[in-house]
Amino acid sequence: MNKYILTALSALILTGSAFASTQTQVAVSAGSDGVSGYQQLYTEASWQTIWVPLSAIGGVVPSNLNLQASGLPDGVTVTLTGTSVMNGSLLLTVDTERANTALPVNSMATLTLRSGTTALTTFQLPVVGVAYTD
Repeated sequence: MNKYILTALSALILTGSAFASTQTQVAVSAGSDGVSGYQQLYTEASWQTIWVPLSAIGGVVPSNLNLQASGLPDGVTVTLTGTSVMNGSLLLTVDTERANTALPVNSMATLTLRSGTTALTTFQLPVVGVAYTD
């Protein structure tokens, strides 16, 4: 029985490690200046750019590129507003918003880059926002 539990646990750990290694590593910057330094997306921000290696999407930017976000609270969105290519990276300009600024946000977003309905790559970024009222 103990051998079975250890085997099952080992399989789960290896599966989790394999999945984690397939996640695309990205960087976040203020615009296309190339200076990273952000580890998260901020709500109420339309000035952030996500740098994705072109190799993560096959080296070619499709014309029907879109971004799908999941894992966020209701009313929090990450919207793709522009794309460009620089130094072997695809730059995704995003607008991160929330419907209710009175509620704080501290969530891990799973972001999937798609060509139409086909997933090209997936990555995760924290999304944060401090609660405030006008």
